[in-house]
Amino acid sequence: PPTTPIGYELPRLNGG
Repeated sequence: PPTTPIGYELPRLNGG
């Protein structure tokens, strides 16, 4: 799951 505020929109940076 996204671990950053924008992780949901940048899953590639979020790692998943």
